[in-house]
Amino acid sequence: MIKSYVALGDSLTQGISDWGRGQANIGFADVLANLLRANEPGLRYTNLGVGGARVADVLRSQLPQVAALAPDLVTLAVGANDIQGTALGLFAQDYGQLLGGLRANQRSTIVVATVPNFAHLLPPQFATYREAVQERVRAFNRIIVETAAAHEALVVDLQDRPEVQDPRNVSADGVHPNARGYRIMAHAFAETLNSAGFALSLPTI
Repeated sequence: MIKSYVALGDSLTQGISDWGRGQANIGFADVLANLLRANEPGLRYTNLGVGGARVADVLRSQLPQVAALAPDLVTLAVGANDIQGTALGLFAQDYGQLLGGLRANQRSTIVVATVPNFAHLLPPQFATYREAVQERVRAFNRIIVETAAAHEALVVDLQDRPEVQDPRNVSADGVHPNARGYRIMAHAFAETLNSAGFALSLPTI
């Protein structure tokens, strides 16, 4: 049973939408926490997500807070802010250290998300740039998947989940999900947990 849940990551974890304006309780982690509370009303939920965070930020600022929270479940959604500016090798190193630090707590179930591919939403005149970004997203996600496997973490694939990238489920900024988009993300996390033997209800989409 999951009695303590800690969410790590960037704005996707924090639940930012619509040009950075936070909206209460719409993020995927908030939705997932509510699903967990249906099974454990006394759930302790801590959201450490910070908009703009890169993997190095999570490693330095969020990871050190985790041990004291003694989570049964940790979710991690980070990487989107690394696509532009972080070398692949450095990302792989930091992501590996991050998951290694999380795995030091053997009791935790760890679920990580790949980076959603929102590049296809760019206008046609940015076709060359769009293709370059998409290739970077794929490269970063390969690192996420391989590192997760090495540390026995579950993976939620957001890269190839069409409904996550559906423009109807993306906020006006073209970068963050809207409320429905976040529910879709929570649905994907719940499905992944259920595939590992948990029994969560799925959110209404």
